[in-house]
Amino acid sequence: MSKFILAEKLNMSQMFAADGKVVPVTVLKAGPVKVTQVRTQDKDKYQAVQVGFGKEKSEQSRRGTYQGIGQLCQARGISG
Repeated sequence: MSKFILAEKLNMSQMFAADGKVVPVTVLKAGPVKVTQVRTQDKDKYQAVQVGFGKEKSEQSRRGTYQGIGQLCQARGISG
């Protein structure tokens, strides 16, 4: 099982270590993720999970991506 952090890069900054040295750091925004698609061994011949992070796109911008709409509906248990 892999472990990971899904985050958005906000900016670069610097911090001071205990000995006074400057250390460059990246500021990240990590938030809750939603499972948008689950692939199973029986149905798809492999196991995988697709996750989403951040705000959902508006309805108007999603209209052209039928695959994305289908995946979200399937993840939410909505028959389409």
